[in-house]
Amino acid sequence: MGDIASEAVLTGGEPTLNPSYMFNLIERLKNLNMKVEVSTNGYLLANKDYIDKLKKCCVDLVKIDLKAFSNGIHQWYTGKDNENVLKAIKLLHDQNINFLIRTIFIPEVVDFNEIERIALFIAGISRNIPYRIYQFVPSPGISRRPTRDEMIKALEIVKQYLNDVNALIDVESFRADWRHIEICSDDLYEVYRDIAEKSEKAIRGWKQRYRIVKMSEISK
Repeated sequence: MGDIASEAVLTGGEPTLNPSYMFNLIERLKNLNMKVEVSTNGYLLANKDYIDKLKKCCVDLVKIDLKAFSNGIHQWYTGKDNENVLKAIKLLHDQNINFLIRTIFIPEVVDFNEIERIALFIAGISRNIPYRIYQFVPSPGISRRPTRDEMIKALEIVKQYLNDVNALIDVESFRADWRHIEICSDDLYEVYRDIAEKSEKAIRGWKQRYRIVKMSEISK
């Protein structure tokens, strides 16, 4: 495969939907001495066997999205309740897997009260679980981008309960020199390459450089 990266992030769609593919990919990447992260909505991780396999394959980090604590908001947001996600967070902690939790701050939806409820839930498991707050990127008819002051206020709220917190503010200027590498199945290579090229042109200010890698190249 050549010297193209030292770490990989398995992300969406939703990587946990195809566990055999995901675990095979993690194994291959770890054989190349790469750091491997899994970015997931956590819904399918409410299963001890699944968590045990993640631990066995020595995944370096799981980034789990807790979109809302209130079940009604979570249902509106995703079409699913959040029981599985809350259970998955507890299982990841109990099995001593390295993970962090992420929430998107959406004014008037996932707002200060909701962020505080999430922080209280996490603190009930451990104050040391890392927690990250992201700015909402507006969709037509849905809320607005939170201001810098609102993000700072949300950060100050969660700092009362958690020891390792951060808020990613002004995403347009975030990681301007980042290089993004995606690994896909061979039959989808052309599709993902086209998407990556379009995305590179569409994301203003990031100057991302994409590299799409076929699954079959991983073992070379």
